[in-house]
Amino acid sequence: MKNVDENGVRFVWRNRKRMSNEELKECAQLFSDHYGNWSITAKRNPGVAIKLTPERLEKLMAPEGTSASLAYVDNELVGHALALRVNVEPYGYVSWVTQLVVHTDWRQKGVGKRLLTSIWSFSDDYAWGLVTANPYTVRTLEGATWRRCNPKSIHNRTDILKKVGQSIDYVRDREFIITSTSSKIDTDFEIEHNELERMIKRSRKGSDGESRPWRLGELSDGEEWLAFTFQSQKSTFDKNDLEERLNQSERVLQEAYERMKLDTNHKWSNPKHVVPECKYVFEIIDVDGTQAILDFGCGNGRHALQLARLGHHVFGIDFSKNLIEAAQKDAENNSLEKNLTFKEGDCRHVNLEIKFDVVFCVYDVIGSFADETENQKILANISKHLKPGGYVALSVMNMELTEHIAIYTGDVYEDPKLISQLNPSNTMQQTGDIFDPDYFLIDTNTNVIFRKEQFSEDGLLSSELIVRDRRYRRNEVIEICTKHGFEVIECRYVQAGRWDKALEAINPKAKEILYIGKKVN
Repeated sequence: MKNVDENGVRFVWRNRKRMSNEELKECAQLFSDHYGNWSITAKRNPGVAIKLTPERLEKLMAPEGTSASLAYVDNELVGHALALRVNVEPYGYVSWVTQLVVHTDWRQKGVGKRLLTSIWSFSDDYAWGLVTANPYTVRTLEGATWRRCNPKSIHNRTDILKKVGQSIDYVRDREFIITSTSSKIDTDFEIEHNELERMIKRSRKGSDGESRPWRLGELSDGEEWLAFTFQSQKSTFDKNDLEERLNQSERVLQEAYERMKLDTNHKWSNPKHVVPECKYVFEIIDVDGTQAILDFGCGNGRHALQLARLGHHVFGIDFSKNLIEAAQKDAENNSLEKNLTFKEGDCRHVNLEIKFDVVFCVYDVIGSFADETENQKILANISKHLKPGGYVALSVMNMELTEHIAIYTGDVYEDPKLISQLNPSNTMQQTGDIFDPDYFLIDTNTNVIFRKEQFSEDGLLSSELIVRDRRYRRNEVIEICTKHGFEVIECRYVQAGRWDKALEAINPKAKEILYIGKKVN
């Protein structure tokens, strides 16, 4: 699973109960070496580096809901962030960063920003924030949550923040100093502030060159800013933010698929469906004996494994390294490796230099990309790998049903705030039921489906991704397949595991369109 950035930094996530003694020691040492110094006027150890013991760190991580996000280069810890995430009834989750440290050699390289934005990534939280003496960290909070820190908003929710703060020993019972022009807390943490005035001045200039007001005031010795944003505040998400997020679409797509829990409870990996599905395809196509079959976008290999059990020779391709490894393991465990070959690859571009009798490309491999040109490349590559007279079985998501049940529609590119208002879910990671109308939006300009998918507690940093897909009408499926040299044998609306039963287009169970065709040119 991809968890290494362009600088070679590897990121991992740890629940408080899974932090090893070695990791606690590493974090304590990183803090002691790189956090900073006490001020020269401090009552304790003036001018000396601030130290932290593993025992003190363990105490900081004791509250329920605490986790650690860690950054490594090779095997060296270069950054960590601790966070407390608690559900405050009836308001919702508060995500509070309780500590951030980055190695001095790795500052200004995106390490701290990546750690923080992962903690504050869930858009349905009630509040996000921290206590800090670093204005750059405040700006990271504002950028990650698309909201501005406002003393009035913080003041109105002081009771909630104090309730959460009771679990944080350096906040517990401390005075909150909030006025119309400042938001601070007296933590008695007398850190060196030599560069503070310059940092505040620099933080006033946004990435777009425009000036941004600093609303949290100035600090006196022993004070830190109480910086929080809240879901109820007006979102600043705009066209530039949308463009930045969508420019990462291919990376997002791969990360989303890598992080799905493809166990027996997930709709995209339920093994009970593959037997009747494979059986039905071979009832329709006119073939005898052992076939050479290509499974494009094979995922964890469930169809490929079943086809191999039937005696066919199967080659599975998927761009997910994790899923390919899982498929290979299953093949070995079922003594099917002689009939099966799995390879990591991109279905748009892979060239196996082999022709096949049959190609399977099922469950929305076509439609994975918002750009239809990319989906067409998959179809072209299917045709390229099929023998003349060979057969294709593919399935895509049903746009007619999607439109029928949709609640949220609009022109996303004209009104990006539609995305910030969209409900997120962990559907893709947990269940795969991406037809729940509470959690998708149809862009009326492009007919692309937008979702916000949350991923967490899988050993990687928490993440909320904007995932897009393309869905089809029956006539569109026939049209694009004909364009790529296929003659339709059958094209019907179906449900998983019941391809033998044709459904009406807007039947709630008809989430897929199954196409079976023959290559004619």
